[in-house]
Amino acid sequence: MGNMLGTLSRAGLGLGLGALLFLIVAMRWPTAATGGVATWVADRDGNALVALDPDLFVVQKQVLRHPVRIAHAGAGLWVAAAVAGGPLGSHALFWAQAGAAPAVVSGGGALGPLLDLECAPSGGALLVEFGLAGAPARLLRTGPGGLGVGPVLHPFATHLGATAVLGVLAEGPVAGLLVEDLLVGDSKGWLTRYGPDASVLGAVSLGGQLVDLEAGPDGRVFALDAAGPGRILCLDRELHVLWAQTSGLATEHLSAVPGEERVWIADSTEPLARRYGPGGFLELEVLLPTSDVSAVRAESDRGALFSTPGAVLRVDPFGAILPGQGGFDYLTDIDSGR
Repeated sequence: MGNMLGTLSRAGLGLGLGALLFLIVAMRWPTAATGGVATWVADRDGNALVALDPDLFVVQKQVLRHPVRIAHAGAGLWVAAAVAGGPLGSHALFWAQAGAAPAVVSGGGALGPLLDLECAPSGGALLVEFGLAGAPARLLRTGPGGLGVGPVLHPFATHLGATAVLGVLAEGPVAGLLVEDLLVGDSKGWLTRYGPDASVLGAVSLGGQLVDLEAGPDGRVFALDAAGPGRILCLDRELHVLWAQTSGLATEHLSAVPGEERVWIADSTEPLARRYGPGGFLELEVLLPTSDVSAVRAESDRGALFSTPGAVLRVDPFGAILPGQGGFDYLTDIDSGR
């Protein structure tokens, strides 16, 4: 009995210290914001887009019903909102900028459930709309956003089982002229390249279930396979696999360090994050103060930001936990200009 009580006491102490650590790194620090907007978060249950400065202090809040996905686009932000109040209901696309109310691009009812929202190299929005009742998913896109500009959301193609999209620059038919291709990952493990006219230019079977795509340096592409133990794959611009690494984590998002062959991922069920470097080498493994990470954003210094339901967590390039920002109702996404 004494050993059992001792074990329970130590377990209780560990849980208490973990909770205290989370409060320390995620609490609202009393200092006021000192810089401009560096990072945006989507507070779904708080019905707000929240802008944070480089130190993660709140700069401003913009009221928006149930924002769920965001994609930074230079001077602004693409935002997908679950305007019907649920993940399977109708969604809307908005364009947001600091100091201005979000402007609707496509209102409620025009979009169904969304699986992905990304920013194309040209600055437009790329969306994957889930195909209900076995129907193919729709790929949609817009032109660049901006104040006073009304970009039109239009269908680009349909793709059965599409789950992730990425815009990439490629050599066009005229020498020296770049065009914008789309890469689409799907639930059967296929990665397909579409040309600007929606023609299929090629496809490669990577296996598993591709749930996220990220641009890497020199035309490389990172793909995340969420099936089984999970894998991170690095491909060249011709979509040849350079390396593949088993992660063993339950994750649906990855984020690449800008300009480097490095990616961050985090487990959505365990308080664990990892950074993989060139060749798929595991560089860092970080024990986070909480689990339920909804999104990750790699920073240019090789550190990372993580959104959890109630707080933004920050990890430095060496894996140390830095002060974050808390007080949110339920964060679902995070993005920045980096």
